[in-house]
Amino acid sequence: MAVLARAQQDAIWRRTKASNELRAVLREYYPGFLAAFAGKSATNLASTEARAILAIAPTPATGAALAKARIAAALRRAGRTRCVDRAAADIKTALREPQLRQPELVEKAMGVQALALLGTLDAACTGADDLAAAISEYFQQHPDYEVITS
Repeated sequence: MAVLARAQQDAIWRRTKASNELRAVLREYYPGFLAAFAGKSATNLASTEARAILAIAPTPATGAALAKARIAAALRRAGRTRCVDRAAADIKTALREPQLRQPELVEKAMGVQALALLGTLDAACTGADDLAAAISEYFQQHPDYEVITS
């Protein structure tokens, strides 16, 4: 248990680091994306929904051109089941809001960089989730599981 708990803690730190690096890049060229996923709290780029949308719209130009149906499909692939159409409409509106922009070639280059960082974040999220599942499985085998969870 201790080995897995430490490994998961390390994975969460890697996920946080990857998320912060991606946020810093997006702040430079795609603030509208951060605003679209800010909601009531800080942007959670590690959420499956944010990662799914960024994967199909890595630049402000591609984000503004997204159709609601494509956004909804990405949200469903990310696991969203409720209010998909409303969320897709909100994201579409947010991505089309006027924002400060970089020159086109800079945006494309930064989009490639963001996709590379997104790959790192995806791997970190998968690792953290896998370790959490393993901890849960091993914890259920603990001799005092029933006492601890009662």
